[in-house]
Amino acid sequence: MLSLIDSAPLSAAELTEQCFTLAYLLSGIEHPPLKESVTLMRLEKQSALLSLQSVEERPNDYPA
Repeated sequence: MLSLIDSAPLSAAELTEQCFTLAYLLSGIEHPPLKESVTLMRLEKQSALLSLQSVEERPNDYPA
């Protein structure tokens, strides 16, 4: 069966692109509930991006 959801983890570049896209989308939304929903999605993507970047920047010499 065709899977519409890709469960592969996103790269930092993909997350960055999604954050920029959601921020651009927010500039044109006037409906408050929709704007709030998109804002929450953007915040989740930004949080995932920051988490991914902190893991990538952590030196291999030190355990987490």
